[in-house]
Amino acid sequence: MKLLYLSPVPLASFAQRPHHFVRWVHERFGAQVLWIEPPPARLPRWSDVSRLRPGAGRKAALADAWTQDAWIQRLRVPALPFEPWSAGRAINERLQTRVLRQLDAWVDGQTWLAFGKPCALALALQRRYADRPSLFDVMDAVPEFSSEPSRQWLSQCETQLAACCDQVVASAPSLLTRLGIDPPDTRACVISNGLVPPDPGMTTRRLPSPEGPPRFVYVGVIASWFDWEAVLALARRFPASPIRLIGPCHQAPPSALPSNVQRLGPVAHQALDAVFLEADIGLIPFLDNALTRHVDPVKFYEYRAAGLGVLSTRFGTMNARGPSDQVLFFDAQPSAPALRALAQAAADEAARARFCAEHAWTRRWERLAPWFTAETNGR
Repeated sequence: MKLLYLSPVPLASFAQRPHHFVRWVHERFGAQVLWIEPPPARLPRWSDVSRLRPGAGRKAALADAWTQDAWIQRLRVPALPFEPWSAGRAINERLQTRVLRQLDAWVDGQTWLAFGKPCALALALQRRYADRPSLFDVMDAVPEFSSEPSRQWLSQCETQLAACCDQVVASAPSLLTRLGIDPPDTRACVISNGLVPPDPGMTTRRLPSPEGPPRFVYVGVIASWFDWEAVLALARRFPASPIRLIGPCHQAPPSALPSNVQRLGPVAHQALDAVFLEADIGLIPFLDNALTRHVDPVKFYEYRAAGLGVLSTRFGTMNARGPSDQVLFFDAQPSAPALRALAQAAADEAARARFCAEHAWTRRWERLAPWFTAETNGR
């Protein structure tokens, strides 16, 4: 079996939903994977200039070791950031002629197509290999990451791709709704985000001190959806509590940070166990807007797998969670004793093991096994 996967994120980035999907396909079916790096499906930005420097964008140190294995190959497709314009698409088509001929030699009767990014290339590949089974995994409301006219173009791509693929999967129910797909549609399903169970040898969590200040951590990108005001208010309420923000920062804070807030850079995924052991509560401070309204945050699962309680704003799928999920909310302004009690409950080893087993990525993706194993896929 072969899987041609057009990804929405680079292979050499932190392991995300696309990484866990292709790895499951390989381990479950022995598939060879051709990972196509995401081409720009928008108009130019000033930040594109920095990407022209030699070595820009290389993040191999942050990627999991398996991304270098022989079963997965990475392919970059030439494309200029003018896709929302018809002239830009025409130029990119000419630039991609040679690569498409290479793909013709790779794709055969055992190849499956999967698309994680709605774009012109995804539509072209689906048309070019229309006889092959195809899947569209809707990871986010991708158009909301862009402004007009890129947003309008990506919305068109998203709708067309959902209409022509054999199987549509989404990380949250609202993502299907926004595409006009109703739950009875047999070719569509919701597969929530998940987690990688921690290594059995991972150090048992140290329970928080009954009297000490709660320790907070955020791991992830800090961008336009990050709620700085919520974090600053938390820092002022708990001046003795360390708040560590780990990850790339693309959105500066609105004011000087309190002394108990540390803004750190990204760390390799393998180093997160040590980071989590130095915290009691994982933070998910996201604004509630069009971008986050459809988000099922992977952070929730990762924090819970690490034995952390979760303090979140109300957005996306987090709206449906609460204390029984070891989640408290910023707007409730929980007290220090309430946060310590949350951390103690989340650190319970038996409860953590049950959570990890229930929400493991391998269990999530197993819902697609019947589709992959169908002999003719209904054709």
